[in-house]
Amino acid sequence: MYKAQQTEVNAFYTWLRGEFRPSKQRENLLPVYVACPAERDNLLKEFLSEYRAEHRYHAMRLALTK
Repeated sequence: MYKAQQTEVNAFYTWLRGEFRPSKQRENLLPVYVACPAERDNLLKEFLSEYRAEHRYHAMRLALTK
């Protein structure tokens, strides 16, 4: 199985910080991602579904855990 590219991982972290789409500024979720391991999958799934990239879930999980 292939890992996600570094640009995809960077986009996810930018999204967590609320900086990915300036038109829809959201709160900084990076502390939640770091402090709450139970929420990590939910945040990743939300990010991927927002951009219709659910098929990249396993590749992103592999890149984020290694």
